[in-house]
Amino acid sequence: MVFGLGEAAALTTAASWAGSCQLHTVAGRMVGAVTLVVARFPLFAAATALVVLLTGTSTALTLESFVCIMISGALGVGISDPFLYSASITIGPRLATLLLSLSACITALLGNVFLGEHINLMGWIGILVATSGVAFVLIEGGIHHGADFSGLTNTQVAIGVGKGLMAAACLASSLLFLKQALLLGIEPFWGSFLRICAGGGVVWMLALARGRLFRIMREVWTSWPVMRVLLAGCAVSTVGNCLAPVAVKFTYAGIAATLIGLQPIMIIIITTVVERKRPSGQAIIGTLIAFGGTALIFLR
Repeated sequence: MVFGLGEAAALTTAASWAGSCQLHTVAGRMVGAVTLVVARFPLFAAATALVVLLTGTSTALTLESFVCIMISGALGVGISDPFLYSASITIGPRLATLLLSLSACITALLGNVFLGEHINLMGWIGILVATSGVAFVLIEGGIHHGADFSGLTNTQVAIGVGKGLMAAACLASSLLFLKQALLLGIEPFWGSFLRICAGGGVVWMLALARGRLFRIMREVWTSWPVMRVLLAGCAVSTVGNCLAPVAVKFTYAGIAATLIGLQPIMIIIITTVVERKRPSGQAIIGTLIAFGGTALIFLR
């Protein structure tokens, strides 16, 4: 293992996805979140394919590695995202995202059991501290932000929470299958392309089954204002899409998941620098806690 390469790739991925999140949020407000997820898939696939071609990445793979990478993509994008969006509608985006942040701890636990990734005590403390920092930022304003629980029964709330936890579990499982594919010899950039194709394929099949695929593509791809933002977001996101497998390859899956999960913290930093918007006291404290956990991870 090359010490530090996986962690650096994970932090860069977090920054990349935080930047693309800002751009995709703009596009999502124009056309809707579900429409955005469906329409951006070909752009992600094309951009990642270009990286594979320009870097001369080997496209060799075995049947076992192919199966693992397909399952990873289907779980990470095709199943986890719909669960997350469904949970957001029911219990609000704040609580849904908070539940998703648990995927780092789940990944570490599953990695220990199934991949033999034994993280030492300082590493575990770092994971818990970093995740706590992210959680502290996410609960600012209350976890009910964006949702009205008064109109929901206890069963409906429980189902919404269950969907959020399923999104976290699917994302964690996705990273484990990605790690296994990498251990079987698949190259990170090539694996990223196949993973995007698998996840996008699930999303497209769902949209096609609902009779919405062609309408969505026509609506988005014929609108230059939307496409302009979407292209910029995909360009920024491709950096993270390609480096995420690098992070998983060169460090423990749980560590990679924790550092990639610092996206909310990166969004605060980007907003502060680009928009000159002063973060709240709670956001500052949460950021310091998260980076304290990150320091422990690097020192483990």
